[in-house]
Amino acid sequence: INPNLALIHLSIFDITFNLSNKMMKILIFLTAYLLPTTVHAFMSSPTFGTHSVVNSNQFFGLTSLKSKSGEFDYALIFDCDGVIIETEELHRLAYNAAFKSAGLQIDGEPVEWSVGYYDILQNTVGGGKGKMFYHFRNTTGAFPTAEGGLKAAPETQEEQQTLIDTLQAHKTELYKDLIAEMASPRPGVIELMDEAINDPKIAVGVCSASTKAAVTKVLDVTLGEERRNKLNVCILGDDVSKLKPDPLIYVTAAE
Repeated sequence: INPNLALIHLSIFDITFNLSNKMMKILIFLTAYLLPTTVHAFMSSPTFGTHSVVNSNQFFGLTSLKSKSGEFDYALIFDCDGVIIETEELHRLAYNAAFKSAGLQIDGEPVEWSVGYYDILQNTVGGGKGKMFYHFRNTTGAFPTAEGGLKAAPETQEEQQTLIDTLQAHKTELYKDLIAEMASPRPGVIELMDEAINDPKIAVGVCSASTKAAVTKVLDVTLGEERRNKLNVCILGDDVSKLKPDPLIYVTAAE
């Protein structure tokens, strides 16, 4: 990582929110009370090392960003799932529907992810394919049979990859159908994004570990095409070699 680029991970507590406050304090409110994740910000400054910790009272959840062109003073980067929209349950339902459609079984039992297990999984592994590989390799220790037990479990890495790719593709289609039926942005997010987009000093972007096909549908439904086209950057799971919690996606966005 560029030593002049610090990834700041802020958690803010005990904040009093006033509706008349400007965007910075709206961001604090969203960070502390509405979002199940934290706001990530970037700063380009030789003063702060790669492992710097910034006082939240000093920067109010946003850190100064100087692009090469000097165009922006700040950057506000949104995650998608759980930030712009509450989607984790929709992801879980789509995975289970894909598993059921494929007739997946392990030891005669259908493959199904519970709410509690998926909460652990989505906070442990980034990306849908990574979650499935983790589940079959680490949690169950075995890949499933398909078609209700009629099709043997994949044995080679190539066969396993083919199964995961097929499941992910079908899951994405099921997920997009659920999004079209049920998606709506979380309270306050659109207002915050619009205020930032309308401020020429602030760059606005989205970084998500989800696939391009899935996130594009979410953003079209929740943000609308016009607002989505105003984003300065949109980096998705397909665009980077390492997924969160690795910071690569945020470093790439900053660059």
